Amino acid sequence: PAGAFTAGQLSAHASTQVSATPTAVQPPLAPTNLKATGAKKKIMLSWTQSTSTGITQNRIYRSQSSGGPFTAIALIGANTSYTDTQAVSGTTYYYAVTALRGSQESVKSAVASAKAK
Repeated sequence: PAGAFTAGQLSAHASTQVSATPTAVQPPLAPTNLKATGAKKKIMLSWTQSTSTGITQNRIYRSQSSGGPFTAIALIGANTSYTDTQAVSGTTYYYAVTALRGSQESVKSAVASAKAK
C-alpha cells in the first residue's frame, strides 16, 4: 500500500534523538528592609518588596524567639506592609516575610522584632 514502510525503511526515516534539560526556575528573591514597630495590641510591619518580577503574594511569619520556629500567620497580596492585630501587649515578637511568585516562595527576609504595647 502507498505510504507503508518496511521495518528497514522505517528505521532509515527515523528522526534523530534529541534531549533537552529543563532549566530550573529560580525562586524569587526575599523582601528586604523589614521593620517592625510596636503599638497598642498590634505590631506594624513594613518592608521593601522583592526585586524579582512577577511577585503575587507575601507571606508573614512570626515567632516569640529570634531563632524560631516561625509560623506563617498571614498570606497577603503583593504588598509592603502588614499589621499584626493578634499581638499581646508586653510580648516581643519576631517576624520574617517571604515573597511568592505563584507557588514559588523566596527564602525568609532578615528578622525584625518589636514589642506590643
